[in-house]
Amino acid sequence: MKSYLENIDVLSPEECNLIHDDALRIISEVGLDVESEEMVSRLVEFGGSVSPSRPSVVTFSGEFIEKFVEESEDAPPPASQITTLSAGYCLKYLAPQADEPEPLTLKTIANTIHLANELSNIDRPHTFIGSPSDVPLQVNPLYCALLAWKYMKPFPQQYSVIMNPDLCDYLFEMGEVMVADKGGALSDYVGGTVFFISPLRAVGESIRIFLACWEKGLDSNFGIISSMGGSSPVTFAGAISMAVAESLLRCIIKRAYYGSRKIEFAVPRVLDMKYGFVDACRPERTLVTLAIAQISRRYKSRVDWTSISATAHRPSCESGFSRAFAAIPLLLAGGDTIEGAGHLSHDVVMSPVQMVIDNEFYGALKYIRRGFEVNEETLAFEAIKEVGPGGLFTSSMHTLEHYRTELWEPEIFARESYETWRQKGSKIDVDYATEIAVDILKTEPEPNIDSATEERLMKIIRKAEKK
Repeated sequence: MKSYLENIDVLSPEECNLIHDDALRIISEVGLDVESEEMVSRLVEFGGSVSPSRPSVVTFSGEFIEKFVEESEDAPPPASQITTLSAGYCLKYLAPQADEPEPLTLKTIANTIHLANELSNIDRPHTFIGSPSDVPLQVNPLYCALLAWKYMKPFPQQYSVIMNPDLCDYLFEMGEVMVADKGGALSDYVGGTVFFISPLRAVGESIRIFLACWEKGLDSNFGIISSMGGSSPVTFAGAISMAVAESLLRCIIKRAYYGSRKIEFAVPRVLDMKYGFVDACRPERTLVTLAIAQISRRYKSRVDWTSISATAHRPSCESGFSRAFAAIPLLLAGGDTIEGAGHLSHDVVMSPVQMVIDNEFYGALKYIRRGFEVNEETLAFEAIKEVGPGGLFTSSMHTLEHYRTELWEPEIFARESYETWRQKGSKIDVDYATEIAVDILKTEPEPNIDSATEERLMKIIRKAEKK
């Protein structure tokens, strides 16, 4: 059984054509502002155009895009299981049983990595948990890289959030220390994730990081974080066509430099018009995700990633509902990767308690994605015949042999009757999650590197601090 419904259609064929045509108009008439003469030249050689009046804006014709899509490789079929990550890019830490979050520190980042390592349904921690407040801001990414390599499981983890191009050489040098100590290639430890500034702008600092990684033979890619009503139109159709255009443009850059034949799509978030807050988990995004997933099939691609970063400020029903708005549509559309476990206040607060609850949610999502087998054994005719009319399957050997693999086993969600729940202390998911988080955080994480390697990495960081 396929446990995803990748052919969910929310648009008519005519509407898909209109969005496709509009995306091509954006690419051919509006274009991408590229703040790098070197990249502009490369894209023009690749098939783009610039005009004397707008020398930094690269456009591509509709014919080029159609050929670009035609020469792309088909996306692989969805995996039988999703990959799950904890949250990243945080600024604050809400300790278990605390009332107010505190600024993130090196210690609480290590705690967060340790917790994510220990939770069974989180496949790996985010390589950039967030910005520690107890080290200089300018070198935050270097400290985060050290923590990623020191604690994250599985090892090695590629650290890719550089942010400041002046840090590239220091991070590359740190990566070489890891290669010398642990083996492998530099690309096992270092990459470069940069972002467009929507709408339609590749800024100079991001391009410098991208090019530094490319010249070093390391993987780099442009991401997109746009918002309906902010950096893209507030209408569904306009936001979707903008997302298609920007997604194609970033894939053109990737192919021009790396030769990648893949097309990957990003899904816009939503700008709250009352408070000016960008939210990744709202019902609007459910519709947009399904629409872009449908359109992506036209481009031999699919939507494969989402974040469950919600605006809820405490672990709550709101937090759970919001996460479902983001995760379930991606799951049904055949997406592969979900990140954000532990996020509160949308990319600002890291909560160990929320991470434990999200671990349970991830387990349920993985269970849905797994699907089930239909064969002679699972059809269970002999068991049905044996139990007969009016019987009960509880004591059947068939049930005993299969219930552990067929049925989901939650850890913190309620399973018992009301009376039993009261007798056990009337605890809810937040209570159990708090106990689990506190218990795990009592233990110390086991480092991947020894003190001598850590000191060599710190020597490079101190050099960067002085510079």
